[in-house]
Order: sequence, then C-alpha cells, then structure tokens
Amino acid sequence: MDGSTEQARFARKHHNQSIKTQCLAVVGDTVGSVGVGSECVFEGSWTLDRFQALQFKATRLQLVATTSAIALKYKLQQLEGVGVKLADLVLQALGPARCEAVLSSSDAVAVMLEAKVPGLGKAKATAVKKEWDLKYGRQ
Repeated sequence: MDGSTEQARFARKHHNQSIKTQCLAVVGDTVGSVGVGSECVFEGSWTLDRFQALQFKATRLQLVATTSAIALKYKLQQLEGVGVKLADLVLQALGPARCEAVLSSSDAVAVMLEAKVPGLGKAKATAVKKEWDLKYGRQ
C-alpha cells in the first residue's frame, strides 16, 4: 500500500468500541489494489509482528467511493494526460461528492461535456474516461 492515512478507525464487533490511531499497518494479500486516496473497509484480525509491532492482517477488502477532494484530485492526477490544473477543473465542475460516480458511469463523457470543463473537449473527455476505467475500473 502506498501513502499514509490521517486517521484509521477499527470497530470491534463484540465490544462496540472504536480504536483511533495515527499510524496503522495493514498487511495481507488483499491490500495490493489499495492506492493512495483509496477509502476502504478491511475485515481481518490484529496480529503482533515481532519486528513491525501491531498490524492488521486483512482477509477481505471492500473499496468505498471516494468523496474527499484531496483523494479525488490525486486519483485524477494519476491518469495519463491529467495534470494539477485539469484535475482541479474537473473537480470544480463535477463536485467531489459526485466526481467518482460520474467518472465510473457509462455516460461520463456526456456529463463532463455538459459540465463545460474548460479545456476539456470530446477527445480529452473520452481519453480521461478510458484512463479512469483502465486504472480504477467501472465501480
């Protein structure tokens, strides 16, 4: 997993308690698809590694739609041909709350064109949609 988490929350099912921490190591075969800015829910158990200390061993992963503007901007900038300026313009036009849903939808190109993102014509919108699907898949 790349990146860092500002706050992690683990809910114990049996005790109805939450643990908040600033640093959390998550290990397991399921974490390979998690990138910076991903919001996700893990299932698993806590383990104590003799070298790395307390870790969460994930056995199941569920990715959740991202609504954080910072995380979405990062995801957009990871697409071929999308820089800081275009990422900002797309987020401003679509809004963080619906950006990921729009880009994951089949009519993303039409919605982006309708939003009149400056500098984003049909060819560029089609390329952004294609890159999004390749990198993040249709969710």
